[in-house]
Amino acid sequence: MTPDLARAVRLGKVVLPPSSRIMPVRISVQVAAREPWTTPEVVEIKPKLRALLAIVARAHGGAVADMRGRSRRQPIVRARSEFFWRAAAGSVSYRQAALFLGRDHTAAMYGIGRHCLRTGLPMPRYGVDLAKRVERCVARAKEWHRNRRKGR
Repeated sequence: MTPDLARAVRLGKVVLPPSSRIMPVRISVQVAAREPWTTPEVVEIKPKLRALLAIVARAHGGAVADMRGRSRRQPIVRARSEFFWRAAAGSVSYRQAALFLGRDHTAAMYGIGRHCLRTGLPMPRYGVDLAKRVERCVARAKEWHRNRRKGR
């Protein structure tokens, strides 16, 4: 689908027929995901998050574009997790921090939990309970992968 058609569908100028293989809901979600940091709740804290993102990226030796990108390489994921933790510790909501990087709030929650397990820092909001839950989830995922390799 061309960007012009996607924009027209998002704005409601084009209505796709029901027989179309492309669902309008999917299109609107994809187009909205390109610029998630323009929502009103993120715009007001954008300078604070931008400065924090630059500090964390510099500390980890990466680029801001890498942290906003889709990369799942370990150093970038760790830097992204630290950004989420620092933002949450600074009273920014999970949703606001995640939208700033173009992600879902659950990605921020998971990243914060992993960062706390890795560094031993406390959870910024929920105490030890969420960290224990994340630890159990990680253990279950590792067990599932071990069993999958064994062919069970």
